[in-house]
Amino acid sequence: LWERTRYVSILLIMFLGAAARICATCSGETAAKNITVVDSAGREMQITSPVNKIVLLTADNCELALVLGCEDKIVGVEEGAHDYVEIGDRFSKAENVGNYNEPDLEKIAKLKPDVVFGYKTSITNGVADKLKSLGIPFVVCECNKIQTFEKDVELMGTILGKEDKAKEFLDFHDTVMNTITEKTKNITSDQLTTMYITGGGKRPYATYGKDV
Repeated sequence: LWERTRYVSILLIMFLGAAARICATCSGETAAKNITVVDSAGREMQITSPVNKIVLLTADNCELALVLGCEDKIVGVEEGAHDYVEIGDRFSKAENVGNYNEPDLEKIAKLKPDVVFGYKTSITNGVADKLKSLGIPFVVCECNKIQTFEKDVELMGTILGKEDKAKEFLDFHDTVMNTITEKTKNITSDQLTTMYITGGGKRPYATYGKDV
């Protein structure tokens, strides 16, 4: 009986040792690390990865985060997000943190996000510096200009660990854009249709420039 007990004890020790090594390996794989990115304002930044909690100060970023499958990471959204047609209910668990010009910094601080995404405006109006003073990195990811849209998608995909989703979406985006280009390539200037586009939530008569 003693020999059997000793044998079982040895097996148990070996099993626990192997389990400890496996756990150490798993822990190493998910350990935090810094990644270097260049945001839409051209700033080189160090972001701690993985990113688990994000605040989104613009409608464009809210939409892109959903496209990338990051609904579970969103803890705060811009003031109009909950009223978005079709997708507003997907932000039901996220806090309203105000608009990108005057976000509720106290509420954002309480949410303890790993990253806040927004427009370049937040640099010039001092919001980015205020977030930095709270230890919260602010990343410019505009997502609202055709010329830089692909880089913005790749940027958010990299930060959120969704590079595959970003590539999948960009492949779809390129297919649609190529179809439009093909179908309109023979249109003459006198056949072009003039359009007036408005939007902007609480500013219903805001319009856009040629770069949008």
